Parts: sequence; structure tokens; C-alpha cells
Amino acid sequence: MGSRILSLSTAALGLALHLYTFVRHLGPDTIWFSVGLLVWSCLPYLFCLAAAFAFRSWLPSFLGAGVAFLLDAATFNAVFIHPLHSTAAISLLWAPLYNLFVVPVGLLLGWLISLLIRAHSVAAP
Repeated sequence: MGSRILSLSTAALGLALHLYTFVRHLGPDTIWFSVGLLVWSCLPYLFCLAAAFAFRSWLPSFLGAGVAFLLDAATFNAVFIHPLHSTAAISLLWAPLYNLFVVPVGLLLGWLISLLIRAHSVAAP
């Protein structure tokens, strides 16, 4: 159960990043767009939270949320901290879409690694 906390905390960290972005950059004219962006951005982490309870191993959820968080942190940096061009904010729309394709790959990879680890530990004398 202790390792599952690592997986849950990684997903919670990603959710907190998006909640911070939502609260910090909320404007009166863009409330519905911001709510939609918040929901859109949190979907990969919600999938990882569901996977944390669906799989026996914590590894698939941790890898999925970890990869998604790394991409989101890089996007946050590129948009809010160190933007290099005027269209950097478009990354806020594309990063969740990319995460929705990367997170399942991370979940599958973590699941396969956990199967290999389990098979190796069962085969060892």
C-alpha cells in the first residue's frame, strides 16, 4: 500500500499544478473556457488515479502520471515562466491531448514491467 501512495501523490501533484494554473490565471471573461481547460487537463491524471486502484501494481499508474506530469511541467515552464514566442499558450491545449495518448502507453509499459518483475520473482528460487 505504501508504494500506491507514491502513485497517488504523483497524480495529485499533476492535479495541483492544473488547479494552480486555473486559479492563478482565471479571468472574468474566460470562466467557461478555463473550466473546460481544467477538466481537459485533469483527464490523464484521473485515468491514472483509476488505474492505481484497477491494477494490482502501483507501477503503471506511477509511470503514467509521472510522464504526464513531466510534460505538463515543461508546458507550464514554456507558457508561464519562460515563453519563447507569442503562440506558447497553444501548448496548454495540445499538452492534454498528448497526455491522453502518452498516459495509456505509460500505463501499459508499467503493467508490462510489473508483470516481468513478478514473473522474475516467481521464477527465482
